[in-house]
Amino acid sequence: MKWYKRMPRTKVDITNLLMDIGYTFLFNYFEAMLALYGFDVYKGFYHKLFFKRKSLACDLMEPFRCLIDKQIVKAYNLKQINEQDFKLEKGRYILPWDKQKKYANLFFNGISDYKEEIFNYVRQFYYCLMNDEKNFPKFLIKK
Repeated sequence: MKWYKRMPRTKVDITNLLMDIGYTFLFNYFEAMLALYGFDVYKGFYHKLFFKRKSLACDLMEPFRCLIDKQIVKAYNLKQINEQDFKLEKGRYILPWDKQKKYANLFFNGISDYKEEIFNYVRQFYYCLMNDEKNFPKFLIKK
């Protein structure tokens, strides 16, 4: 995969760029799910309150990052990721507009495969807070 380590927002390699894209999809999905329950997405538990950061969405998406990682590894193994789809400009990889649909579908499908688990996770989180419980929900990835 030609990947050294996770370096958010740097886009130093194709895998980091794809992680940024996938995690953004996941973040937005969780933000929308939290909005259904009326949560203040700016006030989180683990991510501190910071200017314009939706900390609660960041907190709840953490256990699900593996869905994006799984999609990336799977796509590499199936040779769905083509290095020619990407351009290197000023030391940063970019994904041209005409190639974005392919990768957006990759992440959307990965998240959609777990939409019920995500919904149940957020619902259980809501019930925990409303009932002052300490047993927060857990997420286990399917094999």
